[in-house]
Amino acid sequence: MKTVSFEFHQDESIPDNIRRILRKQLESALESLRGGESDSVDEHVHAARKNFKRVRAVVRLVRYAIGESTYRFVNDSIRDAGRPLSEVRDAKVLVEALDK
Repeated sequence: MKTVSFEFHQDESIPDNIRRILRKQLESALESLRGGESDSVDEHVHAARKNFKRVRAVVRLVRYAIGESTYRFVNDSIRDAGRPLSEVRDAKVLVEALDK
């Protein structure tokens, strides 16, 4: 799984850079969940969760520029989208703990 860059492009406005970065993070999360590479399901879930965390971090950085209602909507949406992934991760950890 590849890491998506947070690089700003000089020929783009700041809002366009932010949108591009967020879009690439979400596309990377989706690619991870589709299991494009031969890594384990655990690694795919982990990668997607990291992408969601990055999206939420970027949204926090631009919180005051986008307004509180937009921030809440996007943050809550991404958080809710990631919840099933947390459940998958938690189930794996529980199985490993029971095995030990």
